[in-house]
This record gives sequence, structure tokens and C-alpha cells, in this order.
Amino acid sequence: MTQSTQILIFLVTISLTIVTILIGWQIFQILLEFRKILVKLNKIVDTTVSFTDNIGKSFQNLNLFSTLIKTAANIVNLFKKKQEDKEENHD
Repeated sequence: MTQSTQILIFLVTISLTIVTILIGWQIFQILLEFRKILVKLNKIVDTTVSFTDNIGKSFQNLNLFSTLIKTAANIVNLFKKKQEDKEENHD
């Protein structure tokens, strides 16, 4: 009786050890997969930030260009006014 109980306890201990090792290995694999997902997500976020920065710079350049056009139009209007003033003074 004692002999069979010891053998049973030994077999249960070995099988539980094997099951625990398998569960640990699966957890390790899950954590590796989770790490890969996080690396990919980080790359996506970095790409998105870079993309939005480029769009922001484009809008900034567009705003600068429109300001340049407005300034040029104001200068042209100023010259036209001076020309009209000269023509009125000559008459």
C-alpha cells in the first residue's frame, strides 16, 4: 500500500511538473508574440506621427505661400495707386 502510494505521488508530481513546464512555455510564447505586436504598433505610431508632421509642414508652407501672394498683391495695388495718383496730378 505504501509502495503504490509513493509511486502514485511520484507520477502525479512528474505529470504536474511537465504540465507546469508546458504552461510556462506557452506563456513565454504569448509574451514573445505580444512583444512583436507592440513593436509593430510602435512602428505604425511612428509612421503616423511622421506623416502628420509632414502634412503640418505642408500646410505651413501653403500658408507662407498664400501670405507671399497677398503681400505681392498689396504691393501691386500700392504701385497702381501711386500710378493713378500721378495721373491725377498730371491732369
